[in-house]
Amino acid sequence: MFFTDIVECGVHMVVMEPSCDMAGFAEKYGKTHGFVGNADCRILLSGNKEDIYNEVKRCMDIGKKYPGFIMAVGNHIPANTPVDNALYYNEAYLKLSGR
Repeated sequence: MFFTDIVECGVHMVVMEPSCDMAGFAEKYGKTHGFVGNADCRILLSGNKEDIYNEVKRCMDIGKKYPGFIMAVGNHIPANTPVDNALYYNEAYLKLSGR
C-alpha cells in the first residue's frame, strides 16, 4: 500500500515482512530497487521440510530474476527455531538459488 510513497522518498531497498506483497513490489520496482526477505519464520518454527521448501521456492520464484533481491526470513529467524529446520531452509535456498 505504501511502496510507491516509500520509493518516492528515495529509498533504494526495502525489507519485506511476510505480510508484504513481494510479488507486486517486484513487478513494479524489481528492476530498479532492491528487496529483501518475505519468507515467514512461522513456517521454520512449525513446518515440515515440504512446507519450508515451498516457502523458499515461493520467495525465490518471485525474487531471483531481479538483480537486487536478497533471500531472507522477513521477520528474522527466532532463537527457538529447530536447528534441523534452519539447516533445511539453507539447503533449500542453495538448491533454488541458481539463476
